[in-house]
Amino acid sequence: MTEIFALPQFKMHGARHVIELAGGAIHIQQQVEALEEAVMRSPNLALDLARSLVESVCETILTDLEKPVPKGMDDRLKAVFDQVLICPTNTDEKEKVEGALQSLRDGLNTSIGGITTLRHAAGLSSHGKDGHTEPLAYVHAAFVAQSADAIVAFLYRCHRFYKGVPKRLMRYEDDPTLNDYIDDSNELVQIFEAAYKPSEVLFNLDRDAYKNALIELAQQVAADIEQEKRQQAGSGGHSV
Repeated sequence: MTEIFALPQFKMHGARHVIELAGGAIHIQQQVEALEEAVMRSPNLALDLARSLVESVCETILTDLEKPVPKGMDDRLKAVFDQVLICPTNTDEKEKVEGALQSLRDGLNTSIGGITTLRHAAGLSSHGKDGHTEPLAYVHAAFVAQSADAIVAFLYRCHRFYKGVPKRLMRYEDDPTLNDYIDDSNELVQIFEAAYKPSEVLFNLDRDAYKNALIELAQQVAADIEQEKRQQAGSGGHSV
């Protein structure tokens, strides 16, 4: 008899540290949250999201360094590996330790190649599949997500700690669409004779709430786009 047990809640601790080091990178945060959920509920989708997370962190590293971002994954990884250096060690076996770490870093190519191959073979959104294709097992999706978690955490930590690259902080003027959305949804904040925009107050007093509003707005925009596509598809067969 097969033993039945409850699946543990999946968390990407390394990637969540990347979000913190990157100054609360919203796009990476959305990918991490979606990937954690997909491991539990849609294992095949986790393959697509794991690959996308690695791509996003690589692009973030190159953008931090003001380097061009290649389009292809192989070229993007090579560009990151050329920039990310292994943290130096002060042990008596310095050369051996750093050589071993270098080999470990180079071995990330194999791991990322495995994630890519799995994504092409079984990813939910990468290619069309037979409608009766069996979904991937939780244990496989968790393994892929854990691999991506280790990869992005290692690369970004080396990027930040070794080169001393400062994190890019969120600025109020970075997202005028969000600011307009907040201001249109709330009244001005009045203190004696002074009036303040709700978006400015939220940004300066509760940054987490401001980030959550950004995520909610992105989700709403995506939902609106999806609904519009369904409506167009539904009306397409009735045109005259």
